[in-house]
Amino acid sequence: MPLITYRRSSDMISKSIYTFVFLVASMFVLPCIAQADDKSYLALVVKGEVNEALFQKIKNYVDAGGKTIVVTSEGGDARFGQQIAMTIVDKDISVVVRKYCLSSCANYLFLGAKNKQLEPDSILGFHGGVPTSYDDKKGSEVDLKQENLLKEQLATLVNAEQGFFKKIGVDHQLISDSFELTKGEKNLLKIEFPEDKYPSKTVLDDQYELIADYLLEIRSRDPEVSFKLSRENEIRNTLYFPSYAVLRKYGVKGIIEYPYPKDQCELDVWIKNISDDFDSIFAVGDFSQTGFKNVNQR
Repeated sequence: MPLITYRRSSDMISKSIYTFVFLVASMFVLPCIAQADDKSYLALVVKGEVNEALFQKIKNYVDAGGKTIVVTSEGGDARFGQQIAMTIVDKDISVVVRKYCLSSCANYLFLGAKNKQLEPDSILGFHGGVPTSYDDKKGSEVDLKQENLLKEQLATLVNAEQGFFKKIGVDHQLISDSFELTKGEKNLLKIEFPEDKYPSKTVLDDQYELIADYLLEIRSRDPEVSFKLSRENEIRNTLYFPSYAVLRKYGVKGIIEYPYPKDQCELDVWIKNISDDFDSIFAVGDFSQTGFKNVNQR
């Protein structure tokens, strides 16, 4: 069964924000500090992709009585992000962001925490959610069973995401708005072949003749080959870092500390400080509506 990751993510960022997975960093868990009076933990420190392994580590920690997670994550698989989020919500877990919490980490882990905070100079980054539709033009030979399976998986994730936002009392418009603020300005046209039988090819939408020529070349060798055509947004690896005031507008509660850059120039510096973990990354913010005062407020 194909994995569904984050929209323009896969959802985390790899080199493609569209697939909701960011550049995969190796995940590790630092030793936790045990309390003297029981077997629960003071904090679980995790870094890396949101995936099944991270879900299992967090679940084990929470089941043992842990209450605080310190996270550095580029995002990842929306399914496991949602599962982690429900575990966090049900057990009243606190989340502390160290350096960055992006894509599915921001959508699910941060928003789902009872109490949440950013360490100084840390980035919270949104860029959309699970896609609400699957709109591809197919070749006549495409496997409709696979298409229907993908649609079912997307529908399941969409329903779960919307149910999660309703449960925590946050307006899902935050995710929609973050997508609009970070999407690319150009459309791309992509052709793919089942099981990677031939290399995929991506061009600007108005260069469709290059795709047609490529398909003719492939079919001259393999007349019966099936294919898939899809359109998507230009990849820009852009994030939306909302201010405290804007998060409150969407209904986000439980924010303990939220250091925020004073302007775009300072945000660019913060982004540069984490850029070693990514090929390229950009961010936009809300500098006219900060609205949060504490010792860490910039």
